[in-house]
Amino acid sequence: MNTSKIKPIFNKKSARAYRAGDDSNRKKPTRIHYSKIVKRLSSSFSKKINVLDFGCGTGRYFHVLKNTHKLVGIDISEYMINEAKFPNKAEEITVKDIMLI
Repeated sequence: MNTSKIKPIFNKKSARAYRAGDDSNRKKPTRIHYSKIVKRLSSSFSKKINVLDFGCGTGRYFHVLKNTHKLVGIDISEYMINEAKFPNKAEEITVKDIMLI
């Protein structure tokens, strides 16, 4: 796959703007909807799970993962991954083992 046209969209400036949106758009209906789904699904297992978040971006939903032993977040943009190191609601993240690629 040729990613040369994709990567420039997610530069340092746009990644920071996207991350800022994580904080300012917390109460949007779609954000609340998806947060509930991720939280309910990850809570539904009888033992701790490992999660692969492909296209994790800035880690927007890391804080809603429950019952999770390990999280591997993958994104095509190094700038998005850099922002994911400081995700929104970081104080609510219960996953102890996070690897970002």
